[in-house]
Amino acid sequence: MSHIPSAAEAPTSLPSPTTPIPARESIPSPSTPDTSSNSPFMHNTNSSSRNPSANSALGSSSVSHLFTITPHDYRLVQDWAWKNRTVLAASSAAVCSVLSGFPFDSVKTRMQTHSYSSIMDCVRRTYAEERLGGFFRGMIPPLITVSIIKSISFSVYEGSKQQIRSTSKSLQGDTIPSLIGLTFISGSVAGTVVALMSSPLELVKLQRQLEKLMAMHVRKEAEITSLTGDALLREGLATEKRSAAAAKIERHSHGSITQYGAPKEEAGASSWRTAKAIVQKKGWTGLYKGANLHVSRDMLGTGIYFSSYETIKRLMSETIEHIKPHPHNASESMTTTQLKGPGPMVHFFAGGLCGVVSWLVVFPIDLVKSVVQKEVLLSKPKYSGALDCAKDIVRREGVRGLYRGLSVTCYRAMPIHSLNFLVYEAVMDYVKTWSGHGEPLQHNASLAVMTTPESSISR
Repeated sequence: MSHIPSAAEAPTSLPSPTTPIPARESIPSPSTPDTSSNSPFMHNTNSSSRNPSANSALGSSSVSHLFTITPHDYRLVQDWAWKNRTVLAASSAAVCSVLSGFPFDSVKTRMQTHSYSSIMDCVRRTYAEERLGGFFRGMIPPLITVSIIKSISFSVYEGSKQQIRSTSKSLQGDTIPSLIGLTFISGSVAGTVVALMSSPLELVKLQRQLEKLMAMHVRKEAEITSLTGDALLREGLATEKRSAAAAKIERHSHGSITQYGAPKEEAGASSWRTAKAIVQKKGWTGLYKGANLHVSRDMLGTGIYFSSYETIKRLMSETIEHIKPHPHNASESMTTTQLKGPGPMVHFFAGGLCGVVSWLVVFPIDLVKSVVQKEVLLSKPKYSGALDCAKDIVRREGVRGLYRGLSVTCYRAMPIHSLNFLVYEAVMDYVKTWSGHGEPLQHNASLAVMTTPESSISR
């Protein structure tokens, strides 16, 4: 029997038949990819040569990876939306309000500053002279600025409520008088802040709404003056009278029309150029012409606006009381009062009503402001101030003259402010639910009160 050498006895010079012989390093052939290379560049290049779609697949994978939203990122977006819920809700409401209400606002301004027999007369004449563009003249800047301003207004209002609650014990209660006082003061603060910021913007908007109307008005005056001048010339009056008439014609036919822009369909000045014209003629302070009336209107009007809305909403809310034993004191009970509702219809109704109520109070201030601001570009304004303007209107038209254009304002206020609060509350509720902060806002307003077993909350 032959002897089979063990592994230890095997010769070291001869490799085992099953042991692979190490190959020498060699340059890979073009057809054989170098998969042993650690270079990503070489690997990608060779992969693309094998598969033409490799690069596109890799690119799509990278792009999809960049735009993949992780649960952590989604939570960050929800937290951001919750922290900025007031801004999101107010700006959304502002866009809807401006788009639907600007034609009404334009008609209101025209009726306040010029003579029309009725609302339909104003609408017909505006359409005949300026077509549909006349109702939307100057809308783009308010579409942007109103969103910003309304966001600031609601943010200041909510912040003021929290600050006042923490400093005033008399306004911390859950009674209707406390609610009215709290919301009126907070709204007045918000109105004052916004008025100081938006006064120049509203002045420019008013000038843009009236620029063609003012230009046509000045042109008619120039034609009348021209006829008067021709009559004076035919009668052979003195040279100084002819010169005075000619100068008056020149002043009316060129100076005044130029400052409002020629009444051509294609030559309407932009809002920026209108603001620039005011600064050039009156200085930077000219942009704040009538600002005192603007602040007075918004301080009073915004206070009434928010207080009436919150009060109506509270009165129309359903109150539900839950009484249960106190967890730490058996002789006392804990009553939880929950405001169930209101729903969208209450928001719609309360919003429209609060808009009408606030305008009924501040409309005379707004009318005088519009008349005073209309004359900002005139070389010789008709009125020396707001009081002079109000006295002249009452003298010529009576107290009713201070409410000229009120009807169209109320027609505008009801749907606009109804839509405003409907959208605002809907966005607030959606953000609260979507961001994971509980039930919708209006369905979770509760107040826990310590009472004795026999007592209950009277509202």
